Amino acid sequence: MLGDVPEGASGVNNADGIFLVRCRRSALANSRNVPAANLLRRVGVEANFHFLHDLGLHDLEAPAESFGISMAIGSLPTKLERLLRAYAALADDGILSELVYAREQKARRV
Repeated sequence: MLGDVPEGASGVNNADGIFLVRCRRSALANSRNVPAANLLRRVGVEANFHFLHDLGLHDLEAPAESFGISMAIGSLPTKLERLLRAYAALADDGILSELVYAREQKARRV
């Protein structure tokens, strides 16, 4: 359960200005910024930065602190192909695979 309430001083807000108070899986599906920021705080900026690296979203040498909590709302630069692979891994129980560009092409696990 993640909180979706006005944060005030943190500067993170939901784009639609609506707060659901509590949400579960719907936080990602509905692009809720506040629960995403709260989860990142709970996990830790450094741990999240390394997780996103392992997921293939970036290969940056910059310190995690240079992005901070804003990583929760998409501040980390990445390429569209990397983002698609990450979303595919979410849909495939966390298994990272190469992208398939044609129906005839077979999927390869990474």
